[in-house]
This record gives sequence, C-alpha cells and structure tokens, in this order.
Amino acid sequence: MWLTKIELKNFRRFRDFQAQFSPGINVVKGPLNEMGKSTLLEGIVVALFHNPRSTAKEVKDYVAWGSARQYRTSIEFEDEGKRYLLEKDFDKGTVRLIGDAREELDTFKQIAEKMAERLGTRSDRLFLSSCCIRQSQVTEVSSGKKEISESLEEVVTGGRESTLASQVLQKLDVKIADSKKGLDKLAKNPGILAGLRNRLQDASPKYNEVKDEVSRVEAQKIELVTVNKQLAQVKEEYEKCRALLGKNEQRKVVEAAIERLIKDYGSVEELLSSIKKHEEDFKKADEALGLGEGFRDKQQVSEFRGKMDDIRRKRRDIEKDLAERKEELAGAKEKSDRRRLVGFLGSGKGITAATAILTGGIIGTLIGPLYLLSLIVVGAASLVITIWARIALI
Repeated sequence: MWLTKIELKNFRRFRDFQAQFSPGINVVKGPLNEMGKSTLLEGIVVALFHNPRSTAKEVKDYVAWGSARQYRTSIEFEDEGKRYLLEKDFDKGTVRLIGDAREELDTFKQIAEKMAERLGTRSDRLFLSSCCIRQSQVTEVSSGKKEISESLEEVVTGGRESTLASQVLQKLDVKIADSKKGLDKLAKNPGILAGLRNRLQDASPKYNEVKDEVSRVEAQKIELVTVNKQLAQVKEEYEKCRALLGKNEQRKVVEAAIERLIKDYGSVEELLSSIKKHEEDFKKADEALGLGEGFRDKQQVSEFRGKMDDIRRKRRDIEKDLAERKEELAGAKEKSDRRRLVGFLGSGKGITAATAILTGGIIGTLIGPLYLLSLIVVGAASLVITIWARIALI
C-alpha cells in the first residue's frame, strides 16, 4: 500500500493542510520543534484507523484550537495497481471509501475490514510500533545511547518489555530444542513433541477401531433406511389386502343373502303349487256343493266352508309374503348386478381399458384425422367413470 496524498482540515495546528507523497522514501523536516511533523503522523493514523462517530476524548483533542467544528481527513492511496480515496468527516460522523472500479463503501465496519486487509492490522498502536520511528527514538540512535537493533526492537515491542527480542529468540530456541528431545533418537526425558507422538501411536489402534465402528454404523444406517422403505411398502400392501378382505366379506354377506332369498323363493314356489292344487280342489268342492253332492248334511257343508275360508286366508298371506320375497329378491339381484358392474369398472382392467382408449385417441389425433378426437372424449369419460367406480367400491 502506497500513500499518495493527505488533506487535513481543522486538525490541531492545521487549518487546511495538503501534502503529496512520491514512491520511495519521503522526508518531512522542519527547522524547529512544534512545526507539525508529529501532527502529520497523527493525522495519517487518525485518517486510517479512527471512527468518525467515536465519542472518545482523544478524538476531540485533535480539533484545532478555537474551532467550533470538528476536523476532516482525506487520504489517497494505491494498492495492487488500484487507486482509492478515504474521506472522514468527524463533524458529521460520516466515512466513505471510493475505489477505481466504482466500488464505494459508506459504513465504518466495512471500511475498517477493507483497510485491515491492506494494512495487515486493525490496531493503530501496532501500526505506530511497527511502521514508525519517532523523533525521540532517532535521537537516541544518533547520540550512540542505543544500538540501532535494540532501538528497532523496542519500537516493535512498543518499548514496554525489559527483555529484548534477541533474548526472547534465544529462550525460544532452547524451548524448541527441549520440546524436540526424543524425536530423532531415544532420550531419558523425551520432550513434549516426542510424548505427543508416542500418545498418538498408542491412540492409533483405538482410532482405527473407532473408525471401523463408525463405518459399520454408517452401513447399518443405510441398511436401516432400506429396511424402513421395505417396511413402508409392506404396510401399504397390508392395508390394500385388508381393504380387499373387507370387501370380500361384504361380498360373501351379499351372496349369502342372495342364496337365502333363492331358497325362500323355491319354498314360495312350492307353496304356490300347493295353493293352486287347493284352488282346484276348492273349485271342485264348490261345484259339488252347488250340486249338493258329496255331503250328507248341512253340518258337513258348514265345516267344509270354514276350512275353505281358512285356506283363502292362508292363500292371501302366502301371496303377500310371496310378493315381498319377490321384491327383496329383485332388489338383491339388482344390487348384486350393480356391484359387479361397478367392480369391473373400478378394477385394473377397467382403468387400463379407459387409459388405452384415451391414449389411442390422443395418438390418433396427433397423427391421423381430427374425427379421432371423439376417442379422447370417450376415453376421458371412461376414465372418469372408472375412477368414480373405484371410489364407490371404497
């Protein structure tokens, strides 16, 4: 990332300041102290990291003396061949990042993430410690009080640690060597890495066992899914068979009723034959009564007439019962014929025939004359009837 330009307004001693930078080393110098060199560095840090909506005291401390308005910052920079403009208005609390490819962000969170990708950090303190050497530190180096390496190490660590980085590296080397003991050859006191390696080797068989068990469980899960599907199919077939069994029981009940009615009809026929025979005997007796033959006295005639009256009453009862039985038999036959017809229409053959007619009509209309369109109508009507018949059977 290369900083090319900065603008500061109402920022400490800068009422309206602009500066441009070139590739390579840029030197900022002044004849005296308090000329604004450190203020420029602070302005760069604020422009890169600070939030315009922040209410922290340090943010307000940067306002120019005597100014009623907050400050504004603007920096231009290049990164990976692309140019960017970052503007912050601490008076209005707004921020905006504009790129070459018409990329524009206007929220501090998004812009902070974008800048962290380019700067490698979100911390202004880390930026100052790793990217800047202040004037006081340069003075110590130039006066010979500290070596350049020590001064740079203090800059990187922020000057807060009593131990230099070189000493820390030496200690780290010792720690690393201790941790590697026992890796290349046997050691009385193996290091942590060797211990971890041994634990890993001991755990490998158990890991393989667990891995095999997991594979077996996964295979059983797959098998369980297949078994559940088969079970669902068996349940569906069971329900269909159960429904057919219920319909078969109903059919048996109807057939038994029809057989019973047929038997009753046969007994009624026998009664009718008997009645006809009695009618013939009655006619003969009536004729004989009219002639006065066959009877010795009036008492026999009276008894015979009483018997004939009983026969007439029985005949009327039998004829009434016969009419009712004939009506029941006719209804049973009609119901049986209707169920047989509905059963045929609702069967698989009926649906297949209706579907074949409909399909033939469609194919015939597509490749033949239009009068075959009537087959589609007939097929559709047949299909509707078969569906109604299946529903009626249910």
